[in-house]
Amino acid sequence: MKKTKREKLEEREKKILSAAHDAFVDCGFERSRISDIAKNADVAEGTIYLYFHNKNALLHAVIEGFYSKLTKNAVLGVRTIPDVIGKLEFLAQHHLKSCLEEWKLLELSVSLYRRMPDYQSEGYYKLNKIYVEVFDGVIQDGINQGFINSKLPISILRDFFYGSLEYSARTLVFNNKLNEQEAVIENLLNVLKVGVIRNDLNKIDSKKLLQISKQLDSVKHLLRS
Repeated sequence: MKKTKREKLEEREKKILSAAHDAFVDCGFERSRISDIAKNADVAEGTIYLYFHNKNALLHAVIEGFYSKLTKNAVLGVRTIPDVIGKLEFLAQHHLKSCLEEWKLLELSVSLYRRMPDYQSEGYYKLNKIYVEVFDGVIQDGINQGFINSKLPISILRDFFYGSLEYSARTLVFNNKLNEQEAVIENLLNVLKVGVIRNDLNKIDSKKLLQISKQLDSVKHLLRS
């Protein structure tokens, strides 16, 4: 079946974005050249400017594509899981795996964020905000069900959750310990169960407290190694 004009345009845009993604990851933003991106996308250099005003716009589109996929898969994933812990486990696995797969792109995006005079007014902030709203929704559902401690601010829980995962991702990358992803997820969830999930701590016996202590030590060791 013959492709429509719109389908051809969309296909060309995908090729450009794919080539740009590879260039930014392999060469960084400054050393990436529009001419090389055009060559790898099999289009004329001028064609790229029909889609994107400049290299900054191209990078934004690449990052937007990453966040779009990240958010879509997060929404679909939690939708099929009935319990709060199961949803948090999925989100943790999803985020850690995504960070490790796109570590260089995330490093590049963070370096750009730091140079922005007003990050919250930029499109990058909005992309991230939409993504973490999935987590916020899971936590709010847990609070409404009486399952999560309502005295804990969601913003603090969010920062702890994603901050721990991203710090762990960096540790795993730098120490070449990618096979320890499951341990990171397990320890994070155990910490959440102790400090976030509503629990009558008076009923926890000495063996349980010892187990919790070892799990917390394991988190510290993993992050410092």
